[in-house]
Amino acid sequence: MNTRPRSCRGGFAALLFACALAALPSSRAAADVIRELLDAGALASGDNPVAARYFAEQGRGVLAAEIEARAIEQLRAGLERQTDVLGRVTQGMAGMMSGPATQRIREQTAEMASPKSLAKLVIGSVLGVPPPMPGVTQRESELAQQEMRQGFADPWIRGVEAARALEGLGDAQSAGQFYVNCIQLVTADWMNDGCLDAILGMGPRRAYVLLSWLAENAEQASILASVGAGTDAAAQPDDGVVKMRGAALRGLGALIGAGAIQGEERERALRELLGRADGKQNAPYFAAAATGLGRAGDARGVGPVRSLAKYRKDDAVVDAARIALARHFADAGATQDLRGELDSDDADRAMRMATALLGAGDEKTFEWAVDVVTKRRPSDKQGTDLRPRVVRELALLRTERARRALDQIASEGAGNDWLRAWTSLALLELGDAQQLASVSAAIDKTDWKLDRSGVRTLWSRVSPLLNLAAGVVLTGAVDVQRTIEVVGGMIAAERTRFLQRATDRELLSVQLRWQAADALALSTAPEAASELMALLEDPELSVRMSAARALAVHSDARSLDGIARAFALDFGEENGISRGPEVRAALLRSALLQFPDDPRTRALCRTALADSDAGVRFIAAVALVR
Repeated sequence: MNTRPRSCRGGFAALLFACALAALPSSRAAADVIRELLDAGALASGDNPVAARYFAEQGRGVLAAEIEARAIEQLRAGLERQTDVLGRVTQGMAGMMSGPATQRIREQTAEMASPKSLAKLVIGSVLGVPPPMPGVTQRESELAQQEMRQGFADPWIRGVEAARALEGLGDAQSAGQFYVNCIQLVTADWMNDGCLDAILGMGPRRAYVLLSWLAENAEQASILASVGAGTDAAAQPDDGVVKMRGAALRGLGALIGAGAIQGEERERALRELLGRADGKQNAPYFAAAATGLGRAGDARGVGPVRSLAKYRKDDAVVDAARIALARHFADAGATQDLRGELDSDDADRAMRMATALLGAGDEKTFEWAVDVVTKRRPSDKQGTDLRPRVVRELALLRTERARRALDQIASEGAGNDWLRAWTSLALLELGDAQQLASVSAAIDKTDWKLDRSGVRTLWSRVSPLLNLAAGVVLTGAVDVQRTIEVVGGMIAAERTRFLQRATDRELLSVQLRWQAADALALSTAPEAASELMALLEDPELSVRMSAARALAVHSDARSLDGIARAFALDFGEENGISRGPEVRAALLRSALLQFPDDPRTRALCRTALADSDAGVRFIAAVALVR
């Protein structure tokens, strides 16, 4: 049962504030800390990339020129080690074998104990084609594969943060190379999407140069090919090549559609997309080309995408083409085809089409969404319950039409009490502060009255980062969302682990609590900060991390008390490496960005001067030297 202490909100933070004020170290003391760190080479040997990113984006020009040069030299040395591909792969492979489901299989299945079999399992999981495991049930195999994919992805979360810092310190080439390597090696879709976003975030010019080169020369960037492990590119490109070129095509389409490139560059990018949409040799890239042409929105793409919509050899290509036509070209035929899939026997397929149609603003799909949630019950045909997913898709749209649909659902009734709470939470995300009381009550509730439903098959297929990232759009050169990105990746990893081990009822309650944290982060209600502080006491680690991140991005200065409390919490580890340093550094960055002149921020910096992590100490010292 979830219990949240409500009588001591802010007490710890007040004590921390008082103790820090008593110390009152001067800017000279902070300068001494910086000198000690540099003399010991601590910034070069440290493993916290947040410190380097802070210095690149917020701390430049504060220190004396000589001291700044030494700091940059050491920070770069640390970042080069943190973005070393071999190091990420080595850590990832160790993480792949450490999950409980994988360990049980190794202990119970003699065939998996030999070095040869383990090597096949590791390589197969990295490539996305794991070998059969005799004597292992399908459920055990699925859990093990999920664990291994997540275990391999974990080290790359810190690596992406380090690459962003490298870019900020002037080494965009190394940063871009890391993003490309991450795309080709990591099988987690949300990590690949995040790396493509990072490439686009490098700016139109850099992104165009890198993506256009990659679209034309992905084979040259293939790590598998370089070590002789790739397939014959003339016959069939290796999986890494397909992922890299696919990401490049989607990214080029985004650049064209946003108007970020013009003239010959735009035409060259469009020619690349059109070329990859045709020819037998380009079949592995048809889906990405259709998506890219849709994002580009150029009328010359309509004909090729319509042709791909008739490509019967691969359903993924047909789906991508239809979605592009309906969402970006307002094609009535494609829209009708997608509507026809809304009641598909495959629930995941139905939701993919619903997401595309809702994103296109299709009125009939909004009516379908309201009908699904208010008038239907779990479908025996689909074997799962679409209603929670429909509500979440509406919340993620962030549009007035979506809010009206959720209002209608709330008015007509969403079925069981959990769904009603889930709908209230979605409305809170969209700015309805009147929902705060019902959401607060739902956070403490566990005795839900539920319909018969295979909830595990529902929630295990929802990407946790999508919900997290869609809650806040990353904008601007440096904003509070960007300061906390690495924590978002860690939360996604922890949520994925929870989904693998939880019971159905635990899934429902914990998913609601971590989603409540994401919603409260966006709320302007005066009580939101105190609700988030209460969630810091949650027994589930994924909820505590979600609450800490929400406090860091919350715009109310009252969240500073929660940040101070979160600063002292344990946020677990990944592959034996504590998350604490990165979380504390990101929390401190956020406080300095949002509330630089608040006495509580200064107090937090003074406390951080004694932190166990050199990176956290460095951030605090630079801030106090100002």
